[in-house]
Amino acid sequence: MLETINLSEFDQLLLILSPVMGFFGATTRALILEGDLKTYSKEGKKFLESFTYKDFQWMTYHAFIGAITGLLIALLFIGGLKEEISSFGRVLAIALIAGYSSPGLWMRQEKIIDDIIEKKLKEINKN
Repeated sequence: MLETINLSEFDQLLLILSPVMGFFGATTRALILEGDLKTYSKEGKKFLESFTYKDFQWMTYHAFIGAITGLLIALLFIGGLKEEISSFGRVLAIALIAGYSSPGLWMRQEKIIDDIIEKKLKEINKN
């Protein structure tokens, strides 16, 4: 199917592996944060024993946002890279790092957009 839109094998791999790397980056961050917060509960249970459904939802959110961020990174670079392993590796590294920081990136972006909208609404109300 992807051949019909003229994507090379290199671009197809980029579309598949960048979201995977974003997923791994975000999941790593979620595990680090969750592990720090719940290394031991009050009863002295270990992390996995105290893992709840809400924790699972929180980690799933991180993983999903990381995969979406990885996909966006892949879309930025499709057709614009030399078909060399070094270029490919750099994009995957960017996807991993972007996935790791993706929840914070999306929250900051949301705040910036909210501030812009609020500023425009104040300008409209002044007039």
